[in-house]
Amino acid sequence: MVKKKKLKKKLSEYLKRGKAVARPLAVTIKRVNEIVRGWINYFRIQDWMYG
Repeated sequence: MVKKKKLKKKLSEYLKRGKAVARPLAVTIKRVNEIVRGWINYFRIQDWMYG
């Protein structure tokens, strides 16, 4: 639960209206995908090792 909150906080910080408007949409989408993909891969490996 705490880990999901950290992800949500990180994404919301990146997607704040003032900051997100200043970037091209393609750049924003690419970065959000990187953040989510990294989070998914981290927990997939962690579950595999310790699950």
